[in-house]
Parts: sequence; C-alpha cells; structure tokens
Amino acid sequence: MEEPRADAGKAEMGELEAGVRGLGLAEKNKRRRELRLRVITWNVGTAEPPEEADALLALDQEGPPPHLYIIGLQELSARVDLFLRDSLVDDPWSCFLMDVLAPRGYVRRESVRLQGLLLLVFVQNSLLPLVRDVHTAYTRTGLGGYWGNKGGVSVRMSLCGLSLCFVNCHLPPHEGGHLQRLDALERILDEQRYPAVAPAMTPMENDANGSGGDSGGRDAAGRDGNGDGLAILEHDIVLCLGDLNFRIADHGLRFTRDSIDNGRLHLLWGKDELNISKANEGFLRDFQEGPLSFPPTYKFDQGTNTYDTSGKRRKPAWTDRVLWRVKGDSHNAPGPEGEGRGAGAVEDRGDGAAAPSPRVKLLSYTSHMDCNVSDHKPVTAEFLIQLEGEVDAEGPVSVEAIGEWSAARDAKLSLHVQPGFPTNPWDWIGLYAVGWRHPKDYVSYVWARDEELWSLCDDRLVRFDSELIPREGGEHVLAFYSRKHGIVGISRPFMVSTAPFSPPDSPPRTPTEDRSSWGNDF
Repeated sequence: MEEPRADAGKAEMGELEAGVRGLGLAEKNKRRRELRLRVITWNVGTAEPPEEADALLALDQEGPPPHLYIIGLQELSARVDLFLRDSLVDDPWSCFLMDVLAPRGYVRRESVRLQGLLLLVFVQNSLLPLVRDVHTAYTRTGLGGYWGNKGGVSVRMSLCGLSLCFVNCHLPPHEGGHLQRLDALERILDEQRYPAVAPAMTPMENDANGSGGDSGGRDAAGRDGNGDGLAILEHDIVLCLGDLNFRIADHGLRFTRDSIDNGRLHLLWGKDELNISKANEGFLRDFQEGPLSFPPTYKFDQGTNTYDTSGKRRKPAWTDRVLWRVKGDSHNAPGPEGEGRGAGAVEDRGDGAAAPSPRVKLLSYTSHMDCNVSDHKPVTAEFLIQLEGEVDAEGPVSVEAIGEWSAARDAKLSLHVQPGFPTNPWDWIGLYAVGWRHPKDYVSYVWARDEELWSLCDDRLVRFDSELIPREGGEHVLAFYSRKHGIVGISRPFMVSTAPFSPPDSPPRTPTEDRSSWGNDF
C-alpha cells in the first residue's frame, strides 16, 4: 500500500522533481547539466536583519530559482554578550535567512563564523544528496593574526563532480591600506587547507554543540585552516566575496562624487585598487569580475542613499565585491557575457569517469540601493555553471517510507545503498517535517545499520518505533545522514497521520549509542 499523499505533499514533490529537472537529471541521469548560484555579500554594520529581503534573495524573479545561495555577511555584532549568545543558538541573521528560505525548499547545508564574519550555504533540499566533502576553515588577520575582527572564512564542497570553494573576506580598511589588503587576501587564499575527509557528527554530538552538522567556524581539524591538504586555489571554481575594502586611488572626493552623480562610473574604473591589483598581482590575475556598472557601495549615511555627510566625508568606493576563478582559466578575461571556462575537476570521482568540465557564466552583478540598514549596500551576483560531461544524478542512498505512518503503531521504511558506498555504524536516518531548515532539525531518528545484517545485502527494511513518530502528524521526509558525507539520501514527502493521545506505559524510547539499538530490521 502506498503512503497517503496530501495536496501539499504533491506540490513539494513537484518542487523536488523540478529541482532535479532543472539540472536536467530526470532521464538517464547522465547528461550535460547546469547549476545556478546566487551570491550575496553585505557588510551589515552590526544591524539586525531587515523586515524582508525578497529583492536581495530574488524570491519574486521570473525564471528558475537558484540551486544554491552563497551568503557572506560582515560586521555582525561581536559584542561579547551577543557573541556568546550566538555561539549557543543561531544568530539573528541565520535565523532570518532560514525562516525565509526553508519554506521555499532550501536547507542550510553549512555555515562558518569568525566574530563578525559569517558565511552561509543554502542548498535546494532535492540536491543535498549530491553534496560531498564539506569542510570549513578560517583565517584571522586582525592585530597581526591574533584577532578575528578581520580575516576570511570559507566553505568547500563537491557537487556534481565539481570542487567548489566559497570565501567570505573582510580585509583591512582605510585609504592607504592597499598593501595590507593585498597581504591579508593572499594569506587567506594561501593558508587555508581542507582535509580529504570531514567527519560528520552523530545526532547526539549535534545536540551537544548545537551545530547540526555545521562545524561552527572550525575546519575538520579544529584549526585556522593551516597545514597540508587541498588549497583554495586548487578547486575547480572559487568564489571570493566580501567587504574587500579596496578604494579608488588618486581621484579626489569632488571628482569621485561628480562622476557618480553624472553616471560616469567608467572614469573611476581605472583607479579602482582591485582592478589595478588584478593586473599586477599574480595570485589575483586569474580572478574575474563583472562590470562595475552600479554605484560604489560605500559609505552611506545609515538609512539613506546619501554618501557620507559626516565630518570625515569618506570618499565613495566599491568595497563590496564578488570575484570568481575557474581552474585552468589562466590569464583569460571574461567574454562578452562574463563567461569563463575551466579545464576540469581536481578530485577523482572514484568511478573511473572524468569529472565534468565547467563553464561559468555571469548572469547578473549589481548592488541593492533599497537596503538601508547599513552604511554599505549589498552586492549580488548570479552565476550559471554549465557542466560538460557525465554527472551523477542520484544520491548513493535511497530511502522511502512504506505504508501508513502514525504514532499509533510502528512504521517502516525501505533503504537501498549503492554498492561500494562506504557506510558506518554511526549513520542514521532522520525524520524531518517538511520545511526543515538544517540537518539539526530532525524530529527523531533511528540508527541505520546493524553490523552483521548490513553485509548480507544492500536493501533492507528499517523499523521506526511509534514513540519516535509525532502524534500531531503532518508532512515529513526521511533523510539518510552519513557520518562521512552528511545527508546522502532524501525520501519523497509523505503524510504522517494524527494519532489520539494515550499516556505511555513507559518513557518514550530514544536511540542510544548502545549497540542493542542499532539493529532495526524486522
């Protein structure tokens, strides 16, 4: 008997299938594919989140939605009391963005914070099983490397056979600080390293540190990203974003403002410190950027679109930037549509097939003048990554609910693991309410593996005890969480029926680390 489906479940199922079709993965699983990314950088100036961010997130734009949101924030409030609060629970900006994006089918796959720096990666939940090897790192550059008010945080991952690295930076400020900015950026790009395999956490470890699988600002070794391993610039695609703080050299305040007021931005491009550095600094030469066709994003009187009228009257500058680099695109400037092509992936996919070669196309690059909570304006960039080669369209684990689910009785699910995929006794299956925000949001879970029975076949039935099923019912999904890779399989949405309440004879059973709870086969 198939599980009951509500109209909302059918709608979400359609969204999941649409996400797969958006990658071109609905048939045969191996074709040329596309990934859409929306990248946001914003120095929020210690402000609280705005009431809405539809334009910033492009929630109402026509066309297909992005597969990933990459959101880099700078200058979150780092007051001691607030920072300690945010270390225990999610900060207000993370909560705001999860509240907006989760109902639209996005899950916060990873985040990393360093004092005022925060980098968030949201992924369409239908694509989560294709994400692999997620790691974070950070580098402090403030006060000679001892303070984290300035520096860089990064997230790397593999998706559809590509290695991707996202870096959010806040570099030294002030006019005359050009060389310090270059030194800090080169150090960030050079020092951060990522181990080959990141250990994922068990549910109880998640609960203990409140991370939900996010590494909470540490790389897998708990270091500042130094040591041996894969470097940032060794990835197929690198996105470097943030308040890079580069200024407009030579031109005075009056000429700069007159050029902006009269729409002659091109008169300022040749004196932009970052443009000059990209031509002269080897480590920046392969980075590309879209045209600076929007006004400088710094510095505004807070709450207005008026450049600084304080006594300091700071000169406007394009401090907030999004750069990208494709491995193998040596010294190639972007084409007329902002397009660059890479030479291939750096990692072995493990199946003997060549990894897909990426072509990166910049679709838009702009600022958002209507966002006034800070003295900076946010900048967004949209990318289309075209993959030329075979792409694995399916996660390594298939999981589905079987029959009717209700807290009135034990339920069961089917599990299939692709041959050769490494499993672990700490792998688990979580029950999530539709609209879940991140991996810590499971309602309950069971251990997935019994050491003796698992080796007999790749298919099995797993029991989900009635005590672990919510009595209030509602739409849910099942997700297989791999200790090494995170979520690698998600079920179709299904309905959990409501069940009448009856006091239990004994406290509800919760899975423990005791080996007796690992075997869940019928």
